[in-house]
Parts: sequence; C-alpha cells; structure tokens
Amino acid sequence: MKLNEFLKEARIKKGLTQRQLAEKLGVKYQLIQQYEYGKLIPSVKRLIQLAKILDIDLNDIVK
Repeated sequence: MKLNEFLKEARIKKGLTQRQLAEKLGVKYQLIQQYEYGKLIPSVKRLIQLAKILDIDLNDIVK
C-alpha cells in the first residue's frame, strides 16, 4: 500500500475528517489533501506527529 493510501485509511479508521486531522496537526486541511492525493510526502517530523494522532506505529507507515 502506498503512503498516501495508508494515511487516508488510518485517518478514516480513526474517525477523523481531513479538517479535524489538520486542526490536530496545526496545519491547513489542504496539506492533508496533498498528502492523501500523493502530491506531497510528509517530513519525518510530520510522520511522527501523524503516527501519534492516528495511533499507528511509525514502522507501519514507512513499510
């Protein structure tokens, strides 16, 4: 599974909208859209934040 698909699936499983996830990260929801559409790849720092918010293992993200 691609990173963008994994992030979207994890967000949905957590029951968050793109806007809600963006608020938790302190970013605009368009950034979440770009991650999920595969237009941008999150930085390592952002991946760590996403893992905490989405309750997923960082190792699962990078596989």
